[in-house]
Amino acid sequence: MKNKILITALLMLPAMASLAQGLTIQSGATLRTTGNISIVVNNGNLVNNGNGDITSSSIFLSGTTDGMLSGTTPLSIQNLYINKTAGTAKIGNDLAVQNQVVLQAGILDLNGKNINLSPTGSLAGETETNRIISPLGGTIGLTVNLNGPLAENPGNLGATFTSAEDFGNVVIRRGHKQQVAGPGKSILRYYDITPTNNVNLGTIFRINYLDAELDGIDENGLKFFKSTNNGVSFTDEGFNSRNTTSNFVNKSNVNSFARFTLTSDAFTLPVLIVSFTASCEHDNTVIRFKTAQEINMEKFVVQRSSNAAQWYDINTQVPSGGSVGREYSFTDGSAVGGVNYYRLKSVDADGSFTFSAVQRVSACKNRNIAVKIQPVPVSNNSVVVISSVKETTGDLKIINAAGAELIRQKVIVKPGINKLSPSLAGLPAGSYYLIIVFEDGTKETVPFVK
Repeated sequence: MKNKILITALLMLPAMASLAQGLTIQSGATLRTTGNISIVVNNGNLVNNGNGDITSSSIFLSGTTDGMLSGTTPLSIQNLYINKTAGTAKIGNDLAVQNQVVLQAGILDLNGKNINLSPTGSLAGETETNRIISPLGGTIGLTVNLNGPLAENPGNLGATFTSAEDFGNVVIRRGHKQQVAGPGKSILRYYDITPTNNVNLGTIFRINYLDAELDGIDENGLKFFKSTNNGVSFTDEGFNSRNTTSNFVNKSNVNSFARFTLTSDAFTLPVLIVSFTASCEHDNTVIRFKTAQEINMEKFVVQRSSNAAQWYDINTQVPSGGSVGREYSFTDGSAVGGVNYYRLKSVDADGSFTFSAVQRVSACKNRNIAVKIQPVPVSNNSVVVISSVKETTGDLKIINAAGAELIRQKVIVKPGINKLSPSLAGLPAGSYYLIIVFEDGTKETVPFVK
């Protein structure tokens, strides 16, 4: 018979400390279980900040309120049971499960973390109401050997393989974060599949899904989309058959694997932008992007932001409108100092649009601050003049032509004109560099001769 530890409010055991609800293993403390032990966390959390050695045990997250497995130290367990008639179960750290994740009732939120099953581990009890979500990312998966698989569904994760070929070891990760938000979107499920042998596999590949994962997409039009760059862009792979009663889509003759998801023509994933970069060149930001095709495109709009929240159009590029892509570039010479963010807005002819990933660029030139040293040539009594529109701090240093640091001091800059008098009397005649690195990471360099 299984032994059970029921953890509710105010449980106190040696080497443990309780929260208002649940259990915390504090840093430096050890909880060790042996044998077939079940730990039931009812309406609470299990936090492992110490040495939780419960590899032989099963954990039950139950009750009617949110509950989480978390802590600074990852856990390894036999089984995870989710029984939430209300509330959500979450994981706050990666979790290793040797046997099963069993969804008895309610929702399991991966919360940006990963559940790693053993090669013989599996997912059980999945239904329309008992299911996994991961809006913040995170996956459940395993590594398994596939040699001539015949309708094999490793880990019961809903990806089925039939092939005469030897895949070798295959890493299979299932996620539920929607791929490409906006007018182009996938169902709330995708797979990252990485075989050791990944060519000429000739596979009949099936993806299962839940109605709860469709998010408004018509399942009568579902087909495969594939990404070889972790979801940056997708190609339409089509389909061979689908079953809207049993909720699956089949694709024959899949020769290689990467990221796969499902969507329909009405929500086709963007395949236009191949690359988008922003970088500093000669004190300006240069934005470059490349397209694969430009059918029914109205324009591309370059947008800039100082906080990644409020965006402003700074340039419009008119596409060629053809099936063959091209390369674009634009120089932003008006960016202010500090960090700037850039993104690309692709606008279709019907007015719909999608956004690229965001590029972060540190200031190419600190346009809010000017630094000079006077008089020139520099004497023992020369001063450093800093003109600033804002209050800031920085580190000032003077180095010689060989790169040796001779002087270093902290500087506090107020709005307006600031004058500093570093001690230059000890510098022999020669060439030097005055360098000030400000708190936002920008740098001003002034060469001088004494």
